[in-house]
Amino acid sequence: FIFPQDGYIDFMEYVAALSLVLRGKMEQKLRWYFKLYDVDGNGCIDRHELLNIIKAIRAINGGDHETSAEEFTNRVFNKIDVNGDGKI
Repeated sequence: FIFPQDGYIDFMEYVAALSLVLRGKMEQKLRWYFKLYDVDGNGCIDRHELLNIIKAIRAINGGDHETSAEEFTNRVFNKIDVNGDGKI
């Protein structure tokens, strides 16, 4: 999938994405989600992008969280960003 710069997809692109999410192979799904979360398209997910993801998920799910979105993002990066470059 190629994500448009204006942030909108047409109906057929929506149907194709939905089909992939529902029926696609795990690797295809992971690649699609990665592209979705890599907002600037540089091939990496940085702290700001991950923080936005975490905030969006929490807004959808609601509820009370033990840690802030920022703290959760920091924990993820501390565990996954082994070379410390601020990208995953």
